[in-house]
Amino acid sequence: MKKTILIIATAVCIYSFQSCTAKNESSETITGTDSSLMTTPTSTESGLPSTVKPDSNTNPSAGIDTTSMATPDPSKKGKKGKVVLTLETPAPAGSEDAVDSEGFYTNLYPAYPGGNNAISSYFQNNIQYPQEAIDNGVDGIVNISFTVDERGKVGSPRVVSKKIGYGIEEEALRVFNKMPAWKAGALKGKNVKTRFTLPVRFQLES
Repeated sequence: MKKTILIIATAVCIYSFQSCTAKNESSETITGTDSSLMTTPTSTESGLPSTVKPDSNTNPSAGIDTTSMATPDPSKKGKKGKVVLTLETPAPAGSEDAVDSEGFYTNLYPAYPGGNNAISSYFQNNIQYPQEAIDNGVDGIVNISFTVDERGKVGSPRVVSKKIGYGIEEEALRVFNKMPAWKAGALKGKNVKTRFTLPVRFQLES
């Protein structure tokens, strides 16, 4: 009888110890999350935070880095907001064959339907300057990198500029994702896939 009681008591102790150990390990898994897993990856193209990589079917704010934001400027609070596009200049002759690791030409530029004036008008007419940015006196440039395939379809937009915040990146991407197809870049009369960066300047003025 004494041996039986001793065996039962020993089994209970072993079970209790294993249960406590399991609980402790579970607790460490929850509270010991490595914060480095939640940092934003860096763009290999620019060295700047690659904060967004959505498509037109996803939330445009997904992936945006919120760890750093622009510093508010009290002198700009409440001013009228507008959007200006500064498009890239054509690449020098003879440099059209620059191709990145994914096969996209980087010195051959696609064209927006109607030209530069048309895309400027598109953004000016569709952007709603975030009220939060106006209230805090925040402006800045959002650089959106994207691809245009051989058929002119736009894809893979992502922000490759320093975080501004206050809803500015989300608004730029919201409008970007509603754009029509572009005219594809061409090399020797043949359409090719290209990668392009569109600078969208959010500006507060009197």
